[in-house]
Amino acid sequence: MRFGVRERGVLAVALAAACACVHARKLPDYDALAQVSPVGRSLAAAPDADVDAHLGVPKFLWARDAQDAIAAAPAAKLAAGDDEAQARAHLRSVASLYRISASEIDALPLLNLQRFPDGGAIARFGNRVQGVDVFRERVSVLTDKRGRPPRSN
Repeated sequence: MRFGVRERGVLAVALAAACACVHARKLPDYDALAQVSPVGRSLAAAPDADVDAHLGVPKFLWARDAQDAIAAAPAAKLAAGDDEAQARAHLRSVASLYRISASEIDALPLLNLQRFPDGGAIARFGNRVQGVDVFRERVSVLTDKRGRPPRSN
């Protein structure tokens, strides 16, 4: 199908009008973390954990660093092979260290679940506020083939 000069002109005007409508407005930068007062270190239950000085929560937490919190948490009866549920159960067991509730853990969207040939898995969770992904708010849980976080001595 061939277009004449007139049709090409009408098409060019229509495309220009459509492009003008799509132009997005500039929104101001917003960093909610910058408005939070530094908490400092407040983790008696995980004395060896690498703690974020601003938020007072662990950046990285070995299961051995949180043994008291894990032992105090009720044992979850989970189906074997349910890696996401096992990862969420582990997060619930250390929820007090992160100052997060069980319902907030249940609401975390699963971003990725990677299963390893040996039976272990890593589950990556993010955070959303009113449907918007929160930048720098992710947690990953590594589990062994029995669904437990690996312990290191």
